[in-house]
Amino acid sequence: MADFPPVQSDPMTGYSTNPTVYCATGLMTQPTGSPHVRGIEFRLPRFKDPPAVSVQIAASVGASMLSVYALKVNDNVSGQTQVAIEAQTIVGGPANGTHYCTIVVTGLPL
Repeated sequence: MADFPPVQSDPMTGYSTNPTVYCATGLMTQPTGSPHVRGIEFRLPRFKDPPAVSVQIAASVGASMLSVYALKVNDNVSGQTQVAIEAQTIVGGPANGTHYCTIVVTGLPL
């Protein structure tokens, strides 16, 4: 697990206090032994309230298209916030190619 520093911590409109924005990208792997599924996990600092999470999947040329079917945010996993994403192929069949997942997380760290 990598330690991701915040990429933005300036005041943002619409928030009563100053949230922090984290951004990370990682290579998705086959987590369940199922060839049509890819997953990834990120670990971030703990948050006061559940953070807002945005997910984007990018793939190599000719790779299967994936759709996110699970996004889980778990608080206090070994003292951190765990963000786990799983995606599967849209048209069925194995997930060929390389897939990267980018997350943007906005929240108030503890």
